[in-house]
Amino acid sequence: MRQDHVAILSFGTHLSESLKATDKLEALDPARGVTVADARFMKPLDTVLLKRIAADHLVLMIVEEESIGEIEGRDGDRLEHHFFISG
Repeated sequence: MRQDHVAILSFGTHLSESLKATDKLEALDPARGVTVADARFMKPLDTVLLKRIAADHLVLMIVEEESIGEIEGRDGDRLEHHFFISG
C-alpha cells in the first residue's frame, strides 16, 4: 500500500531545495505525503531501493544537478531501464 503520494530523489547538492518543495507540496494538500531520499552518495545506484521507492509512490521526481558523475552514463542507463522499461 502506498503511504506517500510523491517521492523526491535528490541527487547532488539539492537536498535543501527538495525539502523546500516537500514543504510546499504538503502545504497545498496536507493529505499528500511526500518522501525525500538523499541519493547524493548512492554510487553505484541501489536499484533495489530505487525500485521499491518507485513502487510505493504515485509520482517519482528526480532532482539532480548537471554535473559529470551524477546519474549519467552507466548508472543513468540503469535507472532508465528500471523505471521506464521495467515499469
